[in-house]
Amino acid sequence: MMSSVYDIFFIAEGFFVGFVAFYFLARRNPAYLQTLRDHLRFFLSPYGPETMVVIKQLDNTVRIIYDPRIYKSKNGVIIEADDALFSARKDPRDGGMLVGLADARGP
Repeated sequence: MMSSVYDIFFIAEGFFVGFVAFYFLARRNPAYLQTLRDHLRFFLSPYGPETMVVIKQLDNTVRIIYDPRIYKSKNGVIIEADDALFSARKDPRDGGMLVGLADARGP
């Protein structure tokens, strides 16, 4: 009877230690996981971002935007990221392609 209580304790402790290690390792990765709740959901069952837009600017810097807000305007579309606005002539949803979780920089 007592060994089953210890088994449950060690399983719970292993889960907690594993999640804390995952959280501190994944926190440094610039991925789409923003909150502690997102990290816990990903730890229990990995998932990718709903949408991901890759923007290559004129100076050859690449920016990856996860789950952007896209607004249509007269001259094209406006893509709202966390701290910036981008404009494009074509809607990125029209020319999208499927990518894997590794391409989305999943932790």
